[in-house]
Amino acid sequence: MSTRVSNDFFDYLKDVRRMDKEGKTYQMSWVQTPEPTEVTNVHVMSQRFRDGQCVRHVIKRYDAILKKVKIGENALFGVYDSESDSILSGSTRFKSLSAMSQAHYVQEGSSRKSSNGWKECQYEVEGVWISCD
Repeated sequence: MSTRVSNDFFDYLKDVRRMDKEGKTYQMSWVQTPEPTEVTNVHVMSQRFRDGQCVRHVIKRYDAILKKVKIGENALFGVYDSESDSILSGSTRFKSLSAMSQAHYVQEGSSRKSSNGWKECQYEVEGVWISCD
């Protein structure tokens, strides 16, 4: 199949070159393939989580001298509530993942001023924690 297609294509190119040399006008139209679009994750809690699904934010602790050596972690857990489209953690209700992660930093005495909850939080599916991003 590919040999026949290739031969037809080359015959077509020869005809185009010949027409060009003879001074004939011709029109070629090319079909432009659209650029692949980057698939982005949905950052809408109601479309990502199901009611009662566990969500967590983890703060990793590293050694003060050996910065890359992890010495522990602390997690804030919550449960997604579809009725209010929020995450319930204890008696606190968070309307966004970023609010949950920022509250966790404040609770742990961190000086961080902002956080991206979609990049930093995880949700549980069948016992496996998956990044929200």
